Amino acid sequence: MDAAGNIQLNGNTVAATELEEKLRQALLQQKEKWVTLRGDQAAGLGAAVNILDAARRAGADAVDIITQQPQ
Repeated sequence: MDAAGNIQLNGNTVAATELEEKLRQALLQQKEKWVTLRGDQAAGLGAAVNILDAARRAGADAVDIITQQPQ
């Protein structure tokens, strides 16, 4: 997720309205149902929460959040 609100799933841009279904499809192909959220530090918290909620509804067992250390 970037500061402009763009979401990528496995390197492909995904509309927020399609995210839950795309996550569900991706999780069906994985043994471990993990989602990793990597966000731009300027990305909004509300958008991150929406992504976390979509991941849970799509069947994720765990969600990791990756951040970058301030420079």
